[in-house]
Amino acid sequence: MKIEILNLAKYVQFLQKKGGKSWFFLAPSKNPKYNFMKWDGYLQVPSKPEIRFKMVILLPSAYPNACPRAFAEESIAEYAGKVFLKNIWEEENGEKFVMICHEHMETVDEAWNPRLTISHFFIREVFYWWAAQQNLIIEHWEKKEVE
Repeated sequence: MKIEILNLAKYVQFLQKKGGKSWFFLAPSKNPKYNFMKWDGYLQVPSKPEIRFKMVILLPSAYPNACPRAFAEESIAEYAGKVFLKNIWEEENGEKFVMICHEHMETVDEAWNPRLTISHFFIREVFYWWAAQQNLIIEHWEKKEVE
């Protein structure tokens, strides 16, 4: 897990060095029951930090041989597309998260291999999904603010 945390830290440093604003926060769950298999955080629009959604990354028991899964708080479905409303992660407190689109990672040859890390998955899958959804999210967010 130390390597996972260092890789994420390097990515954040890279963003800062390039003058970019962070679009996420991610850290291992503080709940010891998850034993580093659950990571908590959020996604946010850098230019509009008030637009923020909680996120969960789950590592399957076969990790690193199997690809992680990314979930965003259920309310994101009101703002974004490409979410799987039937694939839900539910927290102990009843809070629900929907899986974001990255199912091709398991079906496309060589899309995932055990040498990759959470950082690879996060940058390659979550970032691309988030970047593709941002204009739609901002548009829907602004419409809701006016209402």
